[in-house]
Amino acid sequence: MNIYVVEDEYWALMELEALMRRYETEHQIYCFGNGDDAYEAMKSIRPELVITDITMPGMDGLELVAKVKELSADIECVLLTVHDTFDYAKQGIHLGVADYLLKPINKDTLFETIDWILQVIEEKHSEREALQNWSLTQLLSNATEKENEQLALFDQQSFDMLYLLLGNWEASHSWSDIDDYTEEIKQLLGPDEVWFLPIDQRRKVILIPSQSDADKQIDIYRKIHSKLNQKCLVHIGYLFKTAEEKLRHAFDRLHRSMEQSILFGHASFVICDSVKKEVDVQALWNYVRLMENALSNGEFGSLKPIISKLMCEIEKKHLTQRQLVRLLWDMYYAISYKLENRLINEKTRIKDMEEKLAQMYTFLTFHEVEGLINQLVLYIAEDLKPLNLAPKHLIPIVEKWVTTDYAKNITFQQFADEHHVSLSYLSREFKEQTGVTFSEYLTQYRIKKAKEFLDSGLQRTAEVGEMVGYQDPKHFRTVFKKVTGITPTEYRRGDCKNRPLL
Repeated sequence: MNIYVVEDEYWALMELEALMRRYETEHQIYCFGNGDDAYEAMKSIRPELVITDITMPGMDGLELVAKVKELSADIECVLLTVHDTFDYAKQGIHLGVADYLLKPINKDTLFETIDWILQVIEEKHSEREALQNWSLTQLLSNATEKENEQLALFDQQSFDMLYLLLGNWEASHSWSDIDDYTEEIKQLLGPDEVWFLPIDQRRKVILIPSQSDADKQIDIYRKIHSKLNQKCLVHIGYLFKTAEEKLRHAFDRLHRSMEQSILFGHASFVICDSVKKEVDVQALWNYVRLMENALSNGEFGSLKPIISKLMCEIEKKHLTQRQLVRLLWDMYYAISYKLENRLINEKTRIKDMEEKLAQMYTFLTFHEVEGLINQLVLYIAEDLKPLNLAPKHLIPIVEKWVTTDYAKNITFQQFADEHHVSLSYLSREFKEQTGVTFSEYLTQYRIKKAKEFLDSGLQRTAEVGEMVGYQDPKHFRTVFKKVTGITPTEYRRGDCKNRPLL
């Protein structure tokens, strides 16, 4: 990999250059005394990692990072700074920096950070290559013999490619859940032969002989998109493949455009390589400040209303999925950075955080995202040094406790005793904030999880009951029917096709 080091102070640059010799056997190291020279060099030699000081004459570190991200959002950046302030952190986070190092640089911290980032870059490269190879393999292996012959000819032909994504990249839904749609699409496309190629349960590619009137064809594709979105949430990508472009390259190019451009929670029509300007999210940071203050003061009960208002604003913004995921990561990182002197673990469970954010690729609704944000904020709250909290601020912690320990024999008295608060006071606050009693809340959550287990294919209702905290199968069936109106067996045998897709 190409690694750029940018530092305007001569002796500091010499020290960094000496330290970076550790990586010279496997990577190319380029050192620069200012941001302008570094940026000029990037035009001919693209870096994978840029390590830059913030305060420099001419082009400073933040300006350099902004220009780097314009060249490619995949280039990772690390800031070197003596400015240990939230304002600098927020600017860097907004630009998408990977990490910060405070000067004077600690050798071990530098190596630890670089090793981690290089590993992340390598994993991304490997995943991207594996995905490209797998996608094309799937596309070809699912074709009939006749279609395989035709696919080989497509390398020398021009045609239109439509990429259909149902819901989200890892959502549980499948095209088999949708009423037959192929005939409707064929009617809109006209008499020419088209090819429907399955990639996986959520993705399909349609190959269409190209027509002379491209604008008319795109209008037809938009009608297809509108038709499909009457049934469910669908994203469509469009690409015109020239006779000179290989089939694989066309597919990979369209896939990358879809990754960068599909909206979260809203249907998307993506024209390959079209540049979509990112939405300004600066106003959303006001809510981050409010969350920081609530966490600092131990006012956890006020977090949920703040997050609810934040979600209303996010939904209005029509963010791409990529921008939304980055926004959540930036918010989490910013809050952790602001509260780091209060955190028990200064690098707050970053790996676990990445696993939680990966859930975004299974989500279809803003309600799910709101639940995730609540989890992430409480995740930080759990890692803060203890405060003496008023009962009204304990309710979010009660809810989090239920999501983790619902399968155990838990009681509200147990929680009240552990937190040294009055059970009656805590019960009144819980009912006021949630609208239900603790017992009702626990029951509803347990039955929700039971339905998820039944949906996943578990057959024995007694086993499901035990998994959600009911040791007596008869009692479980009684509670399940009281909440849902049907027995677990009736629910399991229900026609899933009649359940709403979204």
